[in-house]
Amino acid sequence: DLKLRWKSAIAAVESNPRYSGLQLKPQFGLSPLGLDRHSGLEEFADWRTGDPPARDVKGELRIGENSAVVFVLVPGGTFLMGEEHGNPADQYDRPLAYEGPVNSVTLAPFFISKYEMSQAQWLRVTGANPSKYNPQNGAAYGITLLNPVEQVSWNDCDHLFSHLHLALPTEAQWEYAARGGTTTPWWTGPTSTSLDGKANVDGTRDGYEKHSPINTFPPNPFGLYNVHGNVWEWCRDVYSTTSYRYPVRPGDGLRLLTGDQRVFRGGGYDDNANFSRSSYRYGYKPNFDFDVAGVRPSREIEPD
Repeated sequence: DLKLRWKSAIAAVESNPRYSGLQLKPQFGLSPLGLDRHSGLEEFADWRTGDPPARDVKGELRIGENSAVVFVLVPGGTFLMGEEHGNPADQYDRPLAYEGPVNSVTLAPFFISKYEMSQAQWLRVTGANPSKYNPQNGAAYGITLLNPVEQVSWNDCDHLFSHLHLALPTEAQWEYAARGGTTTPWWTGPTSTSLDGKANVDGTRDGYEKHSPINTFPPNPFGLYNVHGNVWEWCRDVYSTTSYRYPVRPGDGLRLLTGDQRVFRGGGYDDNANFSRSSYRYGYKPNFDFDVAGVRPSREIEPD
């Protein structure tokens, strides 16, 4: 059955114009889930992290606490990374100097998780749930194991993913995926009010005091949930305020720098909209963890 699904997935990817004739091979640990009808992109489940979710009659994934990590196969492409320092009309769109200069980056296709990693998934693969707001002490906030894992450090994520054949997304991959082809400060639009009802960010009408379940709010054009707000997401890169002066590595867009901090992206549930912009970037020590520090797994495409 898995061989047949992979045969179908390979044909679907090669014939999908979004992937420009990409010739995919079966990928270790992944089970094809078919096309997302909204994004037009192929999706896959990592069966080592839970049960591959099924689609309902409308083609939507039925996500629960037992669900595996779901990866979106993101097509390669070129995008403008960063945002120019300035003083826009929206008080929450104030790009800082280290978000530029805007630079053109070309990426190869890659896999990135459709959702932030859940507490249930982390618990299944590690045997522990480090989250501050978990079902026990977060019951008053409606927290379940379907909420994102938090209080995980960059070191925690890197160590776990190295054993699972996964990776932290590069900063370029994260921003490219978060934008989903858009060029506005948020994928939702040019102003912070566009986030209302579409993201868990402080100051918006989101209905949550803490983080929300990983499948809450509408997905972006690539089918990714909660790229703005909810929990911050670690990236692979070393953080520097001058990162964009340096070239990216072909393929995955990694900037080969040295330093004692790692990149953090996306903002959190208790941050205002400014911190959740697609271009906003910050850094923390890799051993740092707190209750809005989460992760969105990624993985490269295996050539053979």
